[in-house]
Amino acid sequence: EVAGDLGRLVVRDQGIGVPADRRERIFERFERAVSARHYSGLGLGLYIVQRVLKALGGSVKVESEEGAGATFVVELPLDGPPSREARGEEDHRGAAQG
Repeated sequence: EVAGDLGRLVVRDQGIGVPADRRERIFERFERAVSARHYSGLGLGLYIVQRVLKALGGSVKVESEEGAGATFVVELPLDGPPSREARGEEDHRGAAQG
């Protein structure tokens, strides 16, 4: 869907949900909503998603109730990613290496 100058993608599941105390942490490297004893995985998927979206000027958030699934909302700017200058980054391509 389109919301102003953003494209929005909403993904819902009917899984186990994400406990309130873990909702922000699941976007960190090697974090998981539940222990590895219950479900396999490295805990990198949502971390990678968040990093890619951030590089493109977007975001991802989660809404969830434990035991009632989760809703992930991805937003990206419709006009593309911000320039390096707008992100406060320098362009080091072509710089002398030494």
